[in-house]
Amino acid sequence: MNIKKADDAASDLFNLLRKSVYGTKVSTVGTMVYIPAVLAGAYRFRTFRFYPTNLKPGAIVLSEEANIEVPKLFDILANILVQKFAIKIVPEKMAAQTPIKDYIKLDALSVSNLYMKEMDKIVRKYGLDVEESIMACLLVCATIINNIRNIFDVHVSLKIAGFGLVSGCKTVPIK
Repeated sequence: MNIKKADDAASDLFNLLRKSVYGTKVSTVGTMVYIPAVLAGAYRFRTFRFYPTNLKPGAIVLSEEANIEVPKLFDILANILVQKFAIKIVPEKMAAQTPIKDYIKLDALSVSNLYMKEMDKIVRKYGLDVEESIMACLLVCATIINNIRNIFDVHVSLKIAGFGLVSGCKTVPIK
């Protein structure tokens, strides 16, 4: 994996989100965390062996692959937060109930419709493979969580990101 390429692409995605979301009706910190997490999940979804070409975008697909891959993606995100941003994650705070949907103004299909094609352009621009594409999305997610940590609880942000990863890994994205 070429981290430099993933980091460069992450910068482009971050700027795209900043320009397109900030100041709109979906401009919430929760939505900003959710979007790159959904995109990371969607890139993983595209690698699943059963990738359903006959289903419409937005269809929910439950799979063992998603059940296996989401925790791996979450661990990568958590490791980025700990290693790159020195954020301490407290397991007890992760276990607390949080109404995360209250913080999100888009669903996974809307994220796919609004951002997947733009992210695919960024992926092509930098010649990223799937793993680098996922890493770029997770880097953006971690950067946003870090940037808002003084005004929004890191653990709530992580839960929102986890929900985004699940949503992306279980929702048919646009092609």
